[in-house]
Amino acid sequence: MRTKFYILIICQALTAVVYGRTGNAIDIPANKNVVVSDSIPEDESALGADTIKNGKNIAKGTNAMDYLLERRYLADGETFTKRWDDHLFVEAGAGVEQMVPPGAGYKFNALTVAHLGVGKQFSKLHSARVLLNGAFGYQQDKDRLYYRMGVTADHLFSLTSYFDGFKPSRLLDISTVLGVGAQYAKYGRLGRSGTSFDVHMGLQFRFFTGPQGYINIEPYYGLATDKRDLSESRNWRKIDMFYGANVNFIYYLHNNLSPESRQHFIKNRAESNELVADSTALDSWRQPWFFEFSNGIDFTDSPTLGLTETMGHNFSISVGKWLSSAIGLRFTGTSSTVTWQKEVTPEKLSPYQPPYERDFRSCYVGMRGEALFNPLGFSANYNWDSPLGFYLLAGAEMGRIMKYQPGRHLSCNTQAYTVGAHLWARLSDGLQVFVEPRYTNYVYKVPYSNAAWNKCFSDNTYSLNMGLTVSTTGMKYRRANTADDSEMRHIVVGLGGGTNITQTRDGYSGSAGMPFNGMAFAEYHFNRIHSARVAFEYLSISRASLSSFTDYRMDSPESGYAPVNRTGLWNHRYYFGFVSFNYMVNLTNLCNGYRPGRRFELEAYVGPTCNMLFGETATLDSNERLQEGHECRLNNEAKTATKFGFNAGLKLNAHITPRIDAFFSPTIYALRNFGIDGVNFTKLRHIETLNVGVQYKF
Repeated sequence: MRTKFYILIICQALTAVVYGRTGNAIDIPANKNVVVSDSIPEDESALGADTIKNGKNIAKGTNAMDYLLERRYLADGETFTKRWDDHLFVEAGAGVEQMVPPGAGYKFNALTVAHLGVGKQFSKLHSARVLLNGAFGYQQDKDRLYYRMGVTADHLFSLTSYFDGFKPSRLLDISTVLGVGAQYAKYGRLGRSGTSFDVHMGLQFRFFTGPQGYINIEPYYGLATDKRDLSESRNWRKIDMFYGANVNFIYYLHNNLSPESRQHFIKNRAESNELVADSTALDSWRQPWFFEFSNGIDFTDSPTLGLTETMGHNFSISVGKWLSSAIGLRFTGTSSTVTWQKEVTPEKLSPYQPPYERDFRSCYVGMRGEALFNPLGFSANYNWDSPLGFYLLAGAEMGRIMKYQPGRHLSCNTQAYTVGAHLWARLSDGLQVFVEPRYTNYVYKVPYSNAAWNKCFSDNTYSLNMGLTVSTTGMKYRRANTADDSEMRHIVVGLGGGTNITQTRDGYSGSAGMPFNGMAFAEYHFNRIHSARVAFEYLSISRASLSSFTDYRMDSPESGYAPVNRTGLWNHRYYFGFVSFNYMVNLTNLCNGYRPGRRFELEAYVGPTCNMLFGETATLDSNERLQEGHECRLNNEAKTATKFGFNAGLKLNAHITPRIDAFFSPTIYALRNFGIDGVNFTKLRHIETLNVGVQYKF
C-alpha cells in the first residue's frame, strides 16, 4: 500500500511539472470557448477530441521532455555551419606533468610538456583533435635527462552546450576530454628507452577571447603501460600513472562565430571599431602579425657581487601573432651577457705590479616562445591603436650558456622559464615604442667527470628592455589611402653619431674611455616601400687589457736602450670603418599602408659590409709605474686589415618638416676575427652601433 502511495505522489508531481512547463511554452489563443474553472462550454467541439480511450489518458502533440530540460534550447537559434573547412582549429600549448613514482628512490621532477596539433568541431557538442607532444625533465637522484615524444587523439564533449545551448561567443565553455596516446621515452643519453600506450581523461575550461582565438586550461589524469617512466622492475603495479595540467591557445582558421553572433557584435560596435567604412568586420577582430627589435640591460644573482656590478647587455629580435585582441604568441631570438665573477690580482711591490681587476661574463644565446595575455583585449570595442597599453607574457627558452672563467670555461645546453610585462605607447598607426621588464630562470646540468650523473645549477636574471614594434593590418585597409609615387622625394641623405656596444667574454677595469661612432648615408627611394642605401660608419672601440710591451731606457743609447719585456695594463682604442650596401624597406608603409601626415615611420635595412680596421692608439694605464727616462712600446700593435661581413638595422624617422627628419638608428655588424687585444668576442661576434642624427629629402 505504501509503494502505491509513493507512485501516486511521483505521478502527480510529474504531471504538475509537465503542465507548468507547457503553460510557459505554448500560446493559448483568446477564444470565448476557452475552458475556465467550473465551466462547461456550450459548444463541446471546442474542447477537441476526447483523449480518454480504453481507460488510458494519452496526451498527443507534446513531448514533455522538451520542456523538462528547456534551458538547453535557449540558444538553439544560433546556426552551426557544416562546410568541410568550418570550425577547423590549430592548438598549441604547454604545461607540467607529474609521473607517480613506482617506489622510493626513483622519482622524476615535474616534466615540462609542449604540444601542437589540429582539430575540428563536428557539431554543436562534439569535437576531435590530434596533438604531437614532447616532454622533458630530470630523474631527481642523479639529475639524468628524461625526454618523451608522442601523439595523442582526443574526443571532446561540450557539457556547457549540452545544458545551456550552443553559443560560441560564451565566455566559458566546459568540455570533457577522453583520449588515447602513444609515447616514446628515453632516459639519459645512452640509457634505456621504451614505447608506451595510454588512456587519459580530463576537463577543458575554454575561454572566449575573439572570433578565432580561445584559451583553455586542461587538468588531466591518465594510465599508461609499463614503459612510460622506464622504471623496469621497480614498478610492481605494471601500470604507470600520471597527472598534469596544460594551458593551450586555440586558433580557428575561419571566424568561429555564428552569423547571429556576428550581427550582434557588429550592431553594438563603436564608431572607432570600424576597420573601414561599411565594413562587415570589426577592427577589434584583427589578428595582426608583429615584428619587434629591442635592446636592454641585464642583471644576475651572484654570491660575490652586488646586483649592479653584474650589469650586462642584451638584444633580441621577435616575430609574433595575435590570435585575438586578448591572446597571442611570440617567438624571439636573443643574446645576452652578464658579469658573474670578478678576479682580483693583488698588488706586488717587487717588481711593482698594481692590482688588476678582471670581469668574467656569462653569455646566454637562445630561442624562446612566449604566450601573450592582454587583459584589455576582452573589451568588445578594443582599439589596437590606443595611446597606451600593456600585456603580460610567460614562456620558455632553449639555448646555450657559456660561463667564462680562468682556465677552462663551461658551455652547455640550457632551458629557461621567463615571465614579464610589456608596456607600450603609440607612435603612429601600427608603430609602438615599448619597455619590457622580465625575469628569467636558466636551468643547466654540469656532468661529473668521475661519475655517470650530473649536478643541477640555475641562474636568475633580470632584464629591462626598450624597443620598437610594427604590426600589420589587412590589405583592404592598407589600400584605403593610396598616393602617387611621382609626388614623393626620392633622394635622402643623412648624418648621425652615437656610441657602440660589444658582447665579450671578459674584460679588465681600466680607463680606456667611451666608445663612439659617426655615420653618413645616402638613399634612393624607388617607391613608398622599397629603396637602396649606401652608408659609411666610422667607429672606435675602447678596451683595457694585459698586453706585452718593451720598456726602453732612453739614457742608454750605447746599449741599444736596454730593452726589457714586460706585461702590464694598457688602454687600447681601435678604429674601424664600415662601408655598407643595403636593401631597405619601409615597414610602416609595408605593414599598414601609406598614410600622409604620419609623425613617425620605421625602416629596416640589410646587406653586405666591408669591414676595415684602420689601426689603434694605446697608452699604458696610469696605475702602472714607468721609471723616469724610460719609454715603452707595445710588442703587438693592431695592423690595418680588411674583411667582409654583413649588417642589419632599423631607422626610426620623426618628421620635423616636409624635407627634414630626425632619426634614431641601431645597426648590428657581423664581423670576422681581427685578433685584437682586449676584445674577446663571444661566439656571436658582432658590434652594435646606436646613432641619432638628421636627414634631408631632395
